[in-house]
Amino acid sequence: MAEYIKTILGLLLVAVITGISGVPDSEEYTYCAYRDDRSKFYANDTIFSPNYIPYLVNNTERCGTDYYNRNCFTAWMKDGNGLLSIALQGCWTAFNDTCLVDNCQLESSHFTVKNLTFCCCHGNMCNLDSGNDEVQQIEHQGGVEVKNISSFGTKQLPMMPSVNFTANGVQKGNLLHCHCYPLDFCGGIDECVTETGCFAGIDSDLDITRYGCTASAANQLFLCRLPNDSHIYAIDCCNDKDYCNLDLTPKKQPYPVYHAEEKAEAPLPLDLILVIVLPLVAVMLLVTLICVVCHFRHKKKMKAFSTQERRLLDEDGFRAQQVGDNSLQELLDASCTSGSGSGLPFLVQQTVARQVTLLECIGKGRYGEVWQGRYHGEKVAVKIFSSRDESSWRRETEIYNTCLLRHDNILTYYASDMTSRNSCTQLWLIMQYHENGSLYDYLQINALNHEQMLLLIHSASAGLVHLHTEIIGNRGKPAIAHRDIKSKNILVKSDGTCCLGDLGLAVMHTAEGDRLDLGCNNKVGTKRYMAPELLDETLNPSFFSSFKCVDVYAFALVVWETARRCITGGLVEEYKPPFWDVVPNDPSFEDMRKVVVVDQQRPTLPNRWVSDPILNQLSRVIRECWNQNPKARLPMLRVKKTLSTLLEQAHALKLEHLKDKITNI
Repeated sequence: MAEYIKTILGLLLVAVITGISGVPDSEEYTYCAYRDDRSKFYANDTIFSPNYIPYLVNNTERCGTDYYNRNCFTAWMKDGNGLLSIALQGCWTAFNDTCLVDNCQLESSHFTVKNLTFCCCHGNMCNLDSGNDEVQQIEHQGGVEVKNISSFGTKQLPMMPSVNFTANGVQKGNLLHCHCYPLDFCGGIDECVTETGCFAGIDSDLDITRYGCTASAANQLFLCRLPNDSHIYAIDCCNDKDYCNLDLTPKKQPYPVYHAEEKAEAPLPLDLILVIVLPLVAVMLLVTLICVVCHFRHKKKMKAFSTQERRLLDEDGFRAQQVGDNSLQELLDASCTSGSGSGLPFLVQQTVARQVTLLECIGKGRYGEVWQGRYHGEKVAVKIFSSRDESSWRRETEIYNTCLLRHDNILTYYASDMTSRNSCTQLWLIMQYHENGSLYDYLQINALNHEQMLLLIHSASAGLVHLHTEIIGNRGKPAIAHRDIKSKNILVKSDGTCCLGDLGLAVMHTAEGDRLDLGCNNKVGTKRYMAPELLDETLNPSFFSSFKCVDVYAFALVVWETARRCITGGLVEEYKPPFWDVVPNDPSFEDMRKVVVVDQQRPTLPNRWVSDPILNQLSRVIRECWNQNPKARLPMLRVKKTLSTLLEQAHALKLEHLKDKITNI
């Protein structure tokens, strides 16, 4: 710290001495060569006030310290022989910017005399000479003939006394002369003049003594009152005679010498020790208390959870029995992630089969049966696979356990379980139950208005868009293609929207590394809803986009099924599946290939749709989605946005219809 203070004070001293002795500051005077013939060569009092009295010493004028008054000027006028003669010299006293820079002007509105040239310059006595070789002396008072006015002011004489250095041939007057050293500090001259005093000083660690002049009484007062007990600098002043600072011998105070025993560190005071230690002890005690409280709260919660779990396991009722924890745990470790779409499943998977009561069979399919069950008073749907379809159960379990799969328009998944019933192994998939059943069942018994119809297909498209979309992140969601879109795999919720189910044939794709997961299930989708590229076997399974195009084609058939049940003009068609009039109830692969690929047929669009603005727009969407060329089909996101627009239009038409009814009443 002492060395730091020492350096700062040393730099301060150098700056002070340099400012005093070598470099003019903003308060210094400027001296100019003077000659005046007022009655002929100035026009108005704004340039030279009549009350202005110049400060003259031997034809030398001392200028003011204002910003506009520091420059010198010389004015020439042509005589009868055409030669330029000096008419006016001195300090520029007008408060304007005419003479702020070095320049020459042929005429100026500041003077009444025409054909007058004047030049401005800055610096002491800069107007005394216009450049030795270019000027011819023709008058004792300073008249000159200028052959090259542009060189005026380019050569300045050394600065006049005040804070400035002296030069040969300049009148010194009654000023105090001081010795100045070193020469580079003094502008190459070993003396300076001042009106206040001389000084000698030693700064920082240098052994060189500097000599010079103080600039003013204020500087003399400041410099000479500095304390003389410093170890870094020393300054002495005088003003009793010329060159009096040669007799000054300033000396810095020596640094004190400390003995070894004096440098021993004193012990820390008790107060300081307490200030440091007590807060640390308090923080440690507080952290310990918080840890103890959190431990006991966690222990209490775990005890309550264990009690509730035992109570659930002890409940009576008809329950399927679990095969074994080891087999189920190994299966889950091989096929499942750490949770369903939004984290852990709603039910604990290892014990869920014991807590579900099967009520009635509500459907059968190629993979097994669907039962309605009850879990603690809540209805659930249980999809039961036989042991022969373990690959389908395993694949669907894996898909439903995909992170971030949870969506309002994806069938809610609870858990998967492996149980034994009637000496037979069963594979359970437990999901949310919906009273309305599938879209296939719902359309057979319900006719729809525009808003209901669009709400069903728009919500189904939203679920399919969520499947097709990949979510990038540390635990993101891969893009998923359904591969078995049909009205039987779409469920109708109680609020009139749809959700997609039956993901056993789904394909997953991850953009990072371009990984495509087809699963181990070799079964294909429903033949009635197969796209042309599947029927003619031209689909490229290496590209995930090919599977998304297949979903778009099948979704167009679902939209056609739903739109047929929409009432327009009091008319509505009865429910029919796609291609009901050209293929049998259970068509073969060859039947569908002939109709879709060879004949390129599509389901017929009713003529009444043309007169309905909403169904007419929907028919265009259907045609683009079941196009023969997969690349020409619309992406599902575009379909969803179009259906959203149509839904808004249907809602607006419904409001207008209600307003008309109210008006008619």
